Amino acid sequence: MSKFASGLPRFAGWLILGVILGGIGLIIYRSYPPESSSLFPRCSFYALTGWKCPGCGSQRMLHHLLNGNFADAFRSNALILISLPYLLVLGSMNIPGVRERFPRLRQAISGRIACLTVFTVIVLWWILRNIFSW
Repeated sequence: MSKFASGLPRFAGWLILGVILGGIGLIIYRSYPPESSSLFPRCSFYALTGWKCPGCGSQRMLHHLLNGNFADAFRSNALILISLPYLLVLGSMNIPGVRERFPRLRQAISGRIACLTVFTVIVLWWILRNIFSW
C-alpha cells in the first residue's frame, strides 16, 4: 500500500470533521454581526492600547464577505481579504498528495523569502493602519 493511500482514511475523517465544524462556524459568522454579538471575542490588544492589531476587523470582514458585502469587508480588514487566495493555496499544501505534486509552488509560497515578505507586509499594515486610521 502506498504512503498516500495509507494516510487517506485518517485524512478523510479529519477533513469531514473540519468541513462540518467550518460550516457551522460560517453559518454563525454569517448570521450574527460580530460588532453587536457577545459570541465573538474582542481584540485584547485594541482594548489595552487603543491601537488596531493586524487582525482587527477580521471577524467583521468575514461577516460582511459571507453576506456579499465586499466594500464593507474591504473596509473592515483589507489585508486579510486580499490575502484569502494566498491563504487558501497555502492551506491546500496540507492535502495529501498536493505537497508532493507541487514542490516548487510549496517552496515559493512557504519558503524563507515568502515568510519574510509576509512578515514585512503584516508589520507595515499594522503600522500604516494605525497612522492613517484604516
